[in-house]
Amino acid sequence: MFGDKRGRANNARETAEAKASSENDARAKEQAEAKAAQLIAASEKAIDDMKAVRAEVDAARKEAETARQELAKETTRTDVPEDVRTHLVALLAKCSKLQTYTEQPASYRAFMEHYADVKSEAESVELIGWPKALQAEEGLVKLAVESWELGRKMWETKIGLSGRPLEEFQFNINAAPMYGKSLRELSAKVTKATGDVTAADKLDAILKEGKDTILADFGIKWTFLAAGQPFEKAREGLKAKLKR
Repeated sequence: MFGDKRGRANNARETAEAKASSENDARAKEQAEAKAAQLIAASEKAIDDMKAVRAEVDAARKEAETARQELAKETTRTDVPEDVRTHLVALLAKCSKLQTYTEQPASYRAFMEHYADVKSEAESVELIGWPKALQAEEGLVKLAVESWELGRKMWETKIGLSGRPLEEFQFNINAAPMYGKSLRELSAKVTKATGDVTAADKLDAILKEGKDTILADFGIKWTFLAAGQPFEKAREGLKAKLKR
């Protein structure tokens, strides 16, 4: 009898404990599910936040790229009247021919033919008027023409003295009295306009013993070298700005 009561009591206790354990498990499960739901919600929010940030970044990048492209258009494309564009393209071509020729000039006559073409085209552009957006290139082209012009003058002087042996000899071994000052002034202009000291260093190198004794042939060739520096810079700028 007592055994039966004890047995029923144990059963009741076990049942109660099982129920309590089940309830605890149920609460733990609910808490775990609630926590999981919170984590999922937080994760989804984080993902949404990341997407929003990415969208902002993408928008910023797109805006920056658009601005870059617009800036590129402003800096590399210039609205130039068609007649001016045509003459500028022709001027570049003729200057390029002259520049190539002066690297190994064969004769004064051939030089003058190329130079005359350049002068004619440059005067045509001058009459029409350089666009304000091309003022830098205008100055560089004019400086190149100035260099070629000085070379022309020196070469012409040398040819003009061919009938006077003594004067020709004196000019050939020392062209400085006539053209030394002009050469140095041109050297300073080229260095200032291009930021390149190549021509200036070359001029110093062809002076004999620092006495401003300039051999005529070296002086003439130097003017062609000096012309190349501003012309190359002008050509680079014009090609970029004349893009359609």
